[in-house]
Amino acid sequence: MQFKELKKNLDAKELISNCELVIIDNNSADETSEMIFNLIAKRYTEDLELRYFLELEPGLNASRNRAIKESKAGLIAFLDDTLILDDSWLQEVYLLAREKPKRFAAGACIKPIWKNDSPDWLSLDPPYEIMQSCFAIHDYGENEKKYPFVLNPEDDLAFISDEDIFLDSNSQGKFSTALNNFLNSFKARVDLPLASCFLLSSDVFDSVGRFKNDYSLSSTKYKGFEELDFFLRLKAAGILIGYAPQVKLLKEVPGVSLTKKVIIDFYRNYGRNWQYVLSQFPGKAAGGYKAAGKFSLYLQLLGLSIMYLVSMILIDPVKIFWYQAQIAKLQGKLSV
Repeated sequence: MQFKELKKNLDAKELISNCELVIIDNNSADETSEMIFNLIAKRYTEDLELRYFLELEPGLNASRNRAIKESKAGLIAFLDDTLILDDSWLQEVYLLAREKPKRFAAGACIKPIWKNDSPDWLSLDPPYEIMQSCFAIHDYGENEKKYPFVLNPEDDLAFISDEDIFLDSNSQGKFSTALNNFLNSFKARVDLPLASCFLLSSDVFDSVGRFKNDYSLSSTKYKGFEELDFFLRLKAAGILIGYAPQVKLLKEVPGVSLTKKVIIDFYRNYGRNWQYVLSQFPGKAAGGYKAAGKFSLYLQLLGLSIMYLVSMILIDPVKIFWYQAQIAKLQGKLSV
């Protein structure tokens, strides 16, 4: 196993001998099991403990729960099979584990490998950035942060939640200003890490339980955002979730991901799942988040529609598409 230059006081043998690789095969129909058994037989992982398990219950969260059950580690790093590890990934995860964090939760930095040039209607930069999670990437700089965070704090815009903007009866005379602040604040917010790679200390599961597999099953229309419920339970339990930029991965972004339809569908599904998951929490609150009421959502939709029409008049393709995406997310929320 090759590494970048190891950090001071970190020995390669110590690193490998204190890590385990747990592979969960969710009843795949390809040659996954044969490939893993060949790796074990040829002793490619002689210094690294590798364990393979077949999970027959379908669903991403069933696989995650099986990994939790089988892991012997104090810190678990979940990985999707579409990611490419940076050479420093393992040592950075191990360094975090060696600190023995309690009730620790963090998301990693996932950098894109673009297969095509970005179209002129798409922006990944503030203030009109399209959510990076549309492309399964999560690259927000080299500084540690706590979720939620804003991408452009230099604008000095305080975040206004989905609910607060319309609940203050004394602010009616400042509606346009408040709406503008709301729209700008909404653009800048990153709420949660990406589930493709996140880190959790094992004691977290004692506090909040494991993943709910009913969000993973194909029989539900809320499939595809299985981690939302779990991350919100972390926040409700008072567990801070951090962004750990030193833990780096790469993700290839194919050209098909850059179509407007793919992104709009993602936003619509995201809004629908976010609204539904929040509505299932006792007291309708999860770590400071609440499901927005219909009246609030319709007012937001009105404001976004007006801004969309303005961007059409100005013929600004980036703003036009950004507002289309935000409207799709609100339509998703209203469908619940």
